Amino acid sequence: MLTLALILLGWGAIYGSLRTWINNHLRLGLAQENRLAIEAVQSAVTHSAQAYLRARVEGARDVLEVYRNRSGEGLLSREDALRDAMIALQRQSIRETGAVFCVDDAGSVLDSPKMASYNPPEANLAAKIIETNEGYLEYGWKADGSVSRRQMAIYTIPYPEWNLQLCAAMPLDELETLTPHEELNERLLKLSASEQEFPFVLDEQGRAIAPGRWNADELTGMRDLNGKPFIQDIARQRLGVIHFTLADRKTNEPVKLGAIFSDMPELHWIVVTTYTPKIAFAPLRRLDQAAAAALLGAMLFGWLLQSGTARGLRRRIFHSTRKTARKHRERIAQLNEQLSDARLNEQSLQERLDHVSKWRYELERKKDEIEWLRKLGDDLQACRTVDETYRAFEKHARNLFPDDRGALLIFNGERDQLEGVASWGEGISCEREFPLDDCWGMRRGEPYHVHDPHDDLICPHVPAPPEHGYLCLPMSAQGENQGMLHLQFGPPETFEEEEKRSSALEAKAQLAQTVAKQFSLALANLNLREALHRQSIRDQLTGLFNRRHMEESLKRELHRAQRSEHPLGVIMLDVDHFKSFNDTYGHDEGDNLLRSMGAMLSKHTRQGDIACRYGGEEFLIIMPDASLEATQQRAEMLCKLAPQLLRIKSIKTTDRRITISLGVAVYPEHGQTGEDLLLAADSALYRAKHAGRNRVIVYQPETQQSELNLEDS
Repeated sequence: MLTLALILLGWGAIYGSLRTWINNHLRLGLAQENRLAIEAVQSAVTHSAQAYLRARVEGARDVLEVYRNRSGEGLLSREDALRDAMIALQRQSIRETGAVFCVDDAGSVLDSPKMASYNPPEANLAAKIIETNEGYLEYGWKADGSVSRRQMAIYTIPYPEWNLQLCAAMPLDELETLTPHEELNERLLKLSASEQEFPFVLDEQGRAIAPGRWNADELTGMRDLNGKPFIQDIARQRLGVIHFTLADRKTNEPVKLGAIFSDMPELHWIVVTTYTPKIAFAPLRRLDQAAAAALLGAMLFGWLLQSGTARGLRRRIFHSTRKTARKHRERIAQLNEQLSDARLNEQSLQERLDHVSKWRYELERKKDEIEWLRKLGDDLQACRTVDETYRAFEKHARNLFPDDRGALLIFNGERDQLEGVASWGEGISCEREFPLDDCWGMRRGEPYHVHDPHDDLICPHVPAPPEHGYLCLPMSAQGENQGMLHLQFGPPETFEEEEKRSSALEAKAQLAQTVAKQFSLALANLNLREALHRQSIRDQLTGLFNRRHMEESLKRELHRAQRSEHPLGVIMLDVDHFKSFNDTYGHDEGDNLLRSMGAMLSKHTRQGDIACRYGGEEFLIIMPDASLEATQQRAEMLCKLAPQLLRIKSIKTTDRRITISLGVAVYPEHGQTGEDLLLAADSALYRAKHAGRNRVIVYQPETQQSELNLEDS
């Protein structure tokens, strides 16, 4: 009896401990399911917040680029451009309480009225933004006059051109409406560990935002046997565990349903995970049944041990147990050998997996590089000015060489030196302007790679050689030197073999050569296109616009003057006695005189004026928004300057004095069309010729007509 009692007591202790452990394990599993649902909701909201705020902050970066370009073109000073940019950012509203703002490198938030209404509980907000550099963060702020703190979502990117961190921020609870409910529902559907654990999300009023595997209408209409709404109790309590007894819609039998739910106050949502206790705690019922069977077996076994007839049974059990133990020991030895072999196989497999992972990483990186090269080519083809190509190159260089620093330098033929036009990466050590001889690569006309700054020759234009080496890559296209791509390598990836590290640097150098070649061809094509365009609209001898461009410009400016009701001045002029000069001194001296005429008109006309060669020794100046008085004053100034600036000194000419005659006409007084203005200016020029030359005549309709009639008679 004592043995039976000890067996029963031991079994009871084991059963109680095992039952408690299983029960706790099941409840912890349900709680874990709910926590996973909360994490899924937070992940969906964070993803939407990041996408939304990143789009806003990138749009704000484009605004800063506009004002920085104006500063670079000399239209605004840097201080005025920064001030106007901050004013423009204040208009970049993000809902009612969000804002776009900037943090400078001193850790100060620049002018932002919306941001001034929030008091950060910690003084290191700006430091945290600067430390993040680029990415998403959340921060607890408290608005003025408010007792509770609000969780703010912030996305920040660096703007190194002005040493700023550009940020977009707004309360996280206002971003809940940005989260697509379909995406949230898909995340919840992937969380169900079994067919009876269904997570879903409610709002404060108990409406189903993301029903998961439930039907939204089914959740809303679900009531217990007493008619009590199911989800209303959850919305009222917001936190805890409840059980309901519902009527099955198919069989009309009572079904017990459990729900564990948690509040998300920052989003005003409630995350609920439902389960069926009958299924969830089925292991406990099976344990109870096994315990009852084991108890009966233990009682029977104890009775057999105490009875006299069981002695033979005990001996047989003893021998059988020894035999079974011996077999088990042999089996364990075999399993140990198999385990040792399995570990060796696992190690070999892990090495193969590591190798495959590296190859996969390399393939992904190559894929990204090809995609960025394609985008670079598309953007370069779409550029219309040289400055646009520089900005496009700088943008894509940051993506193609994210761990490195570099600069793009263009050859200036007039000054015979390289000048920096674009750069990326912090702490780059390279002169902005330097002669060609300061670079070993430009001297040799081939790529110059510095592997070890302590042993290799360093270019004079690199005052502080980078620790991991650099590459100078000359660029040329169609036989012309265009500049150089300078690349300073960042910390190398961790490789066990030096050969792999050298191979990685070589691959990066090949990528740089591909980028440089693509940029060189695009720049050469753009320069060729600009040269062809310039030749199509410029007179080759004088450098002024040709007659075709004059006709198009006159038509365009006349339409503009008619729309804005502004005047338009026209000056027609030619060189006095040019035919005699040409016959006396030859065509070469005549061409020199016409070149001097073009140089004078280019220098002594307004920035918006259009100076053209009309034909032969005749020239035309189109003056937008110029009144009759202003046009006449400009013509008088040119008439006085001509004898001073058009003195041709050579062996043939012997310092001959050159004069010009000018005719003036203005829209709308002297004509409504381009043909009328040209006829009026030509008529005034004709009158100036007959009046003795070296003078300015303004078109007078009555006088001109009478003189023309007199000439005809």
